[in-house]
Amino acid sequence: MLRVRFFARVREALDCEGLTLPVEEAGMTLAALEAALEDRLPGARAVLQDPHIRLALNQAFVEREALYLKAGDELAFLPPVTGG
Repeated sequence: MLRVRFFARVREALDCEGLTLPVEEAGMTLAALEAALEDRLPGARAVLQDPHIRLALNQAFVEREALYLKAGDELAFLPPVTGG
């Protein structure tokens, strides 16, 4: 299983803190994950493809192009943080 977590405005836009998805033995690409999330959370693809959102795989930032997910992974979608 793959655990997906959403933070701050991403969580608010999707009205979801996170979910767990099955992963095939061969693994999953980001495009396949986005399609699976769109099935469960309509409109998710548009929210998650924002280029300002950072991805953290197992608590380490990763680039979208190099992302490959496997069972046991945790992927977090993190919007930019502002201070004040």
